Amino acid sequence: MPKRADLNQFEIIQKLRSIGVSVQPLYVVGFGCPDILAGWQNKNFLMEIKTDKGKLDDYQKKFMENWKGQVAVIHSWEEAFQVIGIKI
Repeated sequence: MPKRADLNQFEIIQKLRSIGVSVQPLYVVGFGCPDILAGWQNKNFLMEIKTDKGKLDDYQKKFMENWKGQVAVIHSWEEAFQVIGIKI
């Protein structure tokens, strides 16, 4: 099932793009797919964005259990920067 964007998603995307990170929103895919795909220095990063009180749903948990690559759960642009290796 498709889902909605978390309220902090747009700020995180804006901050990442402001430093030159490529960002493709994926939240409309639903079914546990992480919210964004970020590209930085020839590497890709999947990130699931949650608010401070947000919890992973069953689809998201299943996706992360079965995914053979990296997926990070973040709550802020600062955490997004840490995932891609940018020091604040």
